[in-house]
Amino acid sequence: MALTQIFKTDSKRILSDSFMVFMYIAPWATAVITKAGWVYLGMHYPDVSLDPVITTLAVALLTPLNMGIVLGFQLLEEKEQGVFRAIAVTPLNNDLYLLYRFAITAVVATVMTIFVHELLGLVDINLWYLVLIVVVAACQIPLQALTIAGFAKNTLEGFAVMKGTGFLLLVPLLVAHFFAGESLSWLAGIFPFFWLIRAYQFAVENQLTQFIICIGVGITYTMMICGLLMKYYRISALK
Repeated sequence: MALTQIFKTDSKRILSDSFMVFMYIAPWATAVITKAGWVYLGMHYPDVSLDPVITTLAVALLTPLNMGIVLGFQLLEEKEQGVFRAIAVTPLNNDLYLLYRFAITAVVATVMTIFVHELLGLVDINLWYLVLIVVVAACQIPLQALTIAGFAKNTLEGFAVMKGTGFLLLVPLLVAHFFAGESLSWLAGIFPFFWLIRAYQFAVENQLTQFIICIGVGITYTMMICGLLMKYYRISALK
């Protein structure tokens, strides 16, 4: 019953908040605009060369991060209201509560990401490769959410943290685009999103061994960081 009530409350909160509604609509709108722009450039400016892999990564596979931002602001609002402290004394403990929030958001983001990827339609990739990649992308949800909710004290600071973490995505994308063939590019592996990018590139090239390694490292590394962020969030939310 408690989880059902949380789901209903979250749904009402998202539908009543224009920013959160926008974050859910943005991936679809961006995919449609990008696809239309791609077709237009192909018809009128055939000499313009764009990278379909990087474009897809920048549009479709950022969808889970959008969902993580929405969840991060939800957790931040609940931290301000003392909801996390209240849950600590109920049968629904904090860890189960957070796991539920992450799981629901991950399921929604996974479905959305696959549909947005296919709507964009710039890269032809094996479905099973795509599903595994989206699993790694879904791991970014708690990372993004806990970064915002853990380090920000209010909504204003939340927006600042959200903007400040943009380089965590931008740097791996730039490295993958301009320095993909260089061994030093692997130094960008300190950024969790880098492993998602590399896994996608290897999937497109059908390099199974490298793909599996990047998937494994991506999930393990991201979950380790999420574990540390969860501990920090518990401390800040229970103050």
